[in-house]
Amino acid sequence: MESAKEHFDVVIIGAGPAGLKCAELLGGTDLEIALIEKSETIGGKVCAGGLTVGADLPEPLLLEAVSFIRQYVVLNGKEYIIDMDGPLNIIDRTALGKFQLELLKDYQNVKIMKGIKVTRIVSDGGNSYMQEEKSAKREKYIITSDGRKISFNFLVGADGSRSLTRKFLGFKSKFHIGAHYEIPAVFERVVWFFNPENLGTGYCWIFPHASFTSCGVFYDPDVVSFSDSKKVLDDMLGEFGIDYSGVPLRGFPVNCLYKGLKFDNIYLCGDAAGVAFPVTGEGIIPALETGAYVARDILRKEEMFEKLKSMLKHRSKQSRYLGVLNRIGNHHIQSFFFKLFIYRIRGSLAK
Repeated sequence: MESAKEHFDVVIIGAGPAGLKCAELLGGTDLEIALIEKSETIGGKVCAGGLTVGADLPEPLLLEAVSFIRQYVVLNGKEYIIDMDGPLNIIDRTALGKFQLELLKDYQNVKIMKGIKVTRIVSDGGNSYMQEEKSAKREKYIITSDGRKISFNFLVGADGSRSLTRKFLGFKSKFHIGAHYEIPAVFERVVWFFNPENLGTGYCWIFPHASFTSCGVFYDPDVVSFSDSKKVLDDMLGEFGIDYSGVPLRGFPVNCLYKGLKFDNIYLCGDAAGVAFPVTGEGIIPALETGAYVARDILRKEEMFEKLKSMLKHRSKQSRYLGVLNRIGNHHIQSFFFKLFIYRIRGSLAK
């Protein structure tokens, strides 16, 4: 038997940092919000947790974060020490999710649906956004894994790198890959490891958390294979004497192709919008900023945050820079530019 169609003012698909932030700012308003998350738990995504981009974290999260001013950069076997002006904050994604979820508990207008997957986005005027000329005037609804039909005034796609919402809008994606071991020991240093001959413009990392260490690799699969990237990571851990035996390597795609945030009454934010930084793969702060922007726009507070504008401009520069280096494809030239970047950072900090 077909279920009756439900209606919400705003349907948010995905309860990651972007979706939760959007729901938080829409909480306590006159709008009825549905926040739909396919997992039973919130905040458990594989994530290194490093925040190099300016982060105005709430005090409870800052107290839980592990912060480092000194960072070690290894380029082609040579180590450089960089003492930053501001700290690299490393946070736990599960802790972030729990904190954001707690902020929603008193909002009666936000309905949280966990363990429910959105299987399809439907438009009465066509099967996809790109097939319609006046899509905002067509009735749209979603179909969920438990058989619900839910219509909406606004749809927010915060549904990650493999976003169903993004596919509905007809946008392609450009995936980079991150993979890491969660080592059950705490390493003392933050390490960035570059080896252009074997990783191209990718890198490996060692990020200590409070109770474990994230050791991983971030790379472009169009340039480097999984097996080659894993070998570089494993060799690096061997050099540092880090035992990863018995620890699974968990991977995750990062969409780095940005196409915009607003499309009539449909929005993209976070990984679904492709706002992660293509050089480092960082996505938490861009997710929070875009989730906040979407909520403000729905509430007709139509300003583009200065911080978000600056962030999008910065990631655009990163994309162009990365594209040039990848097209060059010469690891000697790539190494030269990485070294130039290191010396530039160290020089600016010394002034």
